[in-house]
Amino acid sequence: MHLLVFSEGVRGAETANAGKGAQHPQRAGLMRFPTTAMRKENVAEVEKSSASAAGLPASTRMWETVPGVIRNDGIDTFRLEVTVNTVVNDVMLETWPAVLSRSGRTNITLRDDGLQGDRISHDLVYTSELLSFNTNQPWLHAPYYAYDTNSPAGVSIKDIGQVTIVETDGQESGFLHAPQIGILSSDILPVDVVTLSSNVTVSPHLINVRGTNLSVQKSIRGFSLGTADLAHLIYSALPDAFDFLIHFSSYRIERLPQNSSANFTIGVQQPVQVNFLGTGQAMFNNTATYGSSGRLLAVVALDCYERGLWSYNCTHEILHQWSSYIGALPISDGQHYVARSSVASLLGGQLWASSSNGAWTLVCEEGRNGATRLDPLDKYMMGLISADQVPTLRTYPRADPLPLFICNEQITEVESVVTIQDIIARYGVRTPGPEGAQRDFSLGFVVESTGRLLNPVEMTFYDILAGHYTSAVPAAHDDPYIGFNWAPITRFFGEGTTWRSDVLGLIRPRIVWLERVTNTSVVRLIGHGLAGRTYQIQSSTDFSAWSTRATRVAGTDGEFAFDDSSEPTSPRFYRITGN
Repeated sequence: MHLLVFSEGVRGAETANAGKGAQHPQRAGLMRFPTTAMRKENVAEVEKSSASAAGLPASTRMWETVPGVIRNDGIDTFRLEVTVNTVVNDVMLETWPAVLSRSGRTNITLRDDGLQGDRISHDLVYTSELLSFNTNQPWLHAPYYAYDTNSPAGVSIKDIGQVTIVETDGQESGFLHAPQIGILSSDILPVDVVTLSSNVTVSPHLINVRGTNLSVQKSIRGFSLGTADLAHLIYSALPDAFDFLIHFSSYRIERLPQNSSANFTIGVQQPVQVNFLGTGQAMFNNTATYGSSGRLLAVVALDCYERGLWSYNCTHEILHQWSSYIGALPISDGQHYVARSSVASLLGGQLWASSSNGAWTLVCEEGRNGATRLDPLDKYMMGLISADQVPTLRTYPRADPLPLFICNEQITEVESVVTIQDIIARYGVRTPGPEGAQRDFSLGFVVESTGRLLNPVEMTFYDILAGHYTSAVPAAHDDPYIGFNWAPITRFFGEGTTWRSDVLGLIRPRIVWLERVTNTSVVRLIGHGLAGRTYQIQSSTDFSAWSTRATRVAGTDGEFAFDDSSEPTSPRFYRITGN
């Protein structure tokens, strides 16, 4: 089991230990880690790097695998690119067993000379030789993501190796999170991909945006507050149909030094609007900044690969839309529920199970690091249940020094007690309540790729993740555990909520009305598609041969019409084509 420890009391970004795991107005609790003195950069070198590294902030470094996903057939290849952002002596890669180099070497020197795959000479971006998946290591073939049957099959993430950067003074450094590559099973067919503009492509559950500002990783590392530039590109090509935009990252930026606390952040949530009362947040609406006409609730940025792609992390960030902002009460620090509390939430404490002797047993499997169901207090904050369904909440005393977790041990001493009436007295009643709170949510999963669009293998990999997150759970299946895996959330929230991640379904044209006009032979067809796009109305008498009867451009509301006045000699069927 993975255990995370959060400080109690800072508004900022989601953090995790150097292994795996996850906090944000960006919202999160910052962990404190020892840091060393930051090396002073030569001003001229920093200025040079700012131009050559395409907006990479000073005193940062970056890695990216290009492409970021390959098939597990041993044929697909990729390269590792490391942007050092200042003059260095050398960049080297020691490959792990998952990866084979074209040369057969396990210790590779990356190059910045414009040769043998390096794209631009002396641009401070060091490039590896061609690399591929090692099919001679059977244990590398994971049947399910994170080896968890609640997760999708055929997708996995593998370590590439350890990067060593030799500085000009001879000191060696690297990355806190070493480079990784996505792996897609060779038996998975590619998803349907539609190009909407030069910067946006979509698949059934995914939006790919060609980015130029490194917006996702900058927001995670604390250089910016959100991804409004990406949102505007999305809304220029897609309808305003998402409650959350959730960004996957296909690259990794780290601050210097590599153990800087910002490098431990694995997810952030930027609120876009709050349209309810009684949770400790003030109402506001900032949707216009993102190009939304009023629907968008928040944007989420998840760190790349195994630093961020956990259902625990993604669900945690979504929950920040409603919880936990009751910092005037001892169960919350104003950003998360305190670890010592009985709020069994992905945002805080752990489940307290009643014992026969009147004490409680701490159940660490249900709470801040993973859970199978939403805690009642979170349900109340979402407006899904009434106040009388929230149990009394407690904290146990702080230990010194602090272990926060006493898993499976008894809690015999209570430090503080909080009731739902205490919360209402301080923050008011949650409004709207169960009769009017939002229960249907649309998630727009986005991959920001730097300076290019994803290839079909990459699109398929991320589309599978996006679609699985909102997929239906079979009735006979146990409630999936939302943890360090990628499990569906469609049962987690309960209370009649629905979650979807459809993208192509929003833009694919459809017939919304078909009728014969009264007292005429005219057949009127009303279609709906994406505003401004051109569609063909086609007809057939046998579902085999189709002829185009008209071409229409969808209006600003997405609608278009066609009146067919020709007298049919046999039954006629209609369809609309065009993306």
